[in-house]
Amino acid sequence: MLTLTKIDTKNPNYQFVETLMHSAFPSDERREDDRQRYNVDYNDKMQCLLIQDGDVNVGFITLWSLSGISYVEHFAIADSLRHCGYGTQSLALLTSTFSFSFSSTLTSTSTLILEVELPSTEEAIKRIAFYEKCGFTLSSRPYIQPPYSSDKQSLPMALMTYGSVDENEIETAVGEMYRYVYGVKG
Repeated sequence: MLTLTKIDTKNPNYQFVETLMHSAFPSDERREDDRQRYNVDYNDKMQCLLIQDGDVNVGFITLWSLSGISYVEHFAIADSLRHCGYGTQSLALLTSTFSFSFSSTLTSTSTLILEVELPSTEEAIKRIAFYEKCGFTLSSRPYIQPPYSSDKQSLPMALMTYGSVDENEIETAVGEMYRYVYGVKG
């Protein structure tokens, strides 16, 4: 049975999460390990969710609670388990069972937002199609992912949403993503 479990860096499975993050996301698409660990352990807006099938580590999701919307910062399935339906099952579990309310400090919401690479490669087009199959909608709003640190690059990306979202909610979410996730002041 597939489960999503909130973990911190003291959990023995956290090393699996960190190793998978390194293999699944290029350096410009993730923060440095020490900053990531700090957020996992101490940032009450962020949750690190381990995806397991029984006692098998399948993947992870990092989720941020914003005003009325949750931001999926990272979502990855282990290489050896991709194309086995775990991605679809994990998102279905996230959207149906949990309603994104993991602790009393987080706002319950039924709306998600995430970033995807622009549809300029076959892999990016497939990823967008996967999220659309899972009920997400590609936004036409132009979007730039800010750099995680001064030595990293900003990236042109696209946004996808799940649930009923209007343009004002997207703008609010982007402003909060910039402020809380990427540390952009202003």
